[in-house]
Amino acid sequence: MISGKAGRRITLGVGVLSTLAMVASFLALTDIAHGEVDLALEWRVLRICALIIVAFHVMAMTALLRGEQSARR
Repeated sequence: MISGKAGRRITLGVGVLSTLAMVASFLALTDIAHGEVDLALEWRVLRICALIIVAFHVMAMTALLRGEQSARR
């Protein structure tokens, strides 16, 4: 298991990546909406960003549940 301090740092790092992924998703969706010719890269960016955002949500919920469990003890 990852210790509390390291887990918080990792979650914070993935949270920053998640924020950057949302910006990249916005830019990719803007290109898609404008009807660019080749959209393969934009769709790939959206898939990767979705994975990063989901990973952050899972890590954040896990951290919250662990914090709640340790507060009960």
